[in-house]
Amino acid sequence: MYHVDPHVPRVDVYDKDKSRTSIKVNIPRTNGDISLTDATITPEGKVIVSGSAMLVGGKHFQFVGVGNRDGRVSPLVDTARFVVTQVSTCDEGTVWTLGWLRAGPNLDEDSREPYPILRQYRLSDGKMLASALKRTSFAHHPTSRGVFQLPNVRMQCRGNILGIYEEPNEE
Repeated sequence: MYHVDPHVPRVDVYDKDKSRTSIKVNIPRTNGDISLTDATITPEGKVIVSGSAMLVGGKHFQFVGVGNRDGRVSPLVDTARFVVTQVSTCDEGTVWTLGWLRAGPNLDEDSREPYPILRQYRLSDGKMLASALKRTSFAHHPTSRGVFQLPNVRMQCRGNILGIYEEPNEE
């Protein structure tokens, strides 16, 4: 079991109700403004994190990667304008992500492009291997900032199968 603290940013991993480890994420070249969006644990015990950071100079940086005990995220995948909201993995080498694409002059609005919301990245080199599920597959639920928000969609890997379902419909 794990808990993502988006404000610290930290991921706490628990084993049978006691804390096993805590990873405070550190991204190089940031001004300290780091926010985590999700985490998952591989069967081998690695912690994969996703989030965004503000780089020195004011550039938004979206990322997904393996969080190490020293806080370093390595390998670190730059997802460019794609904001990862959920992560899952079916193997050690790749990560599946759900999210939305930034747009607008300040990159704080959702892109109007017909982009896919599900992407798979190879962790070793950051290459996007697959993309699927057009944004139009789900009802658009904009937030107050005009950002695309999935209606309670969850994903989870079991073996080599990725399952995605929408709550409360369980479709």
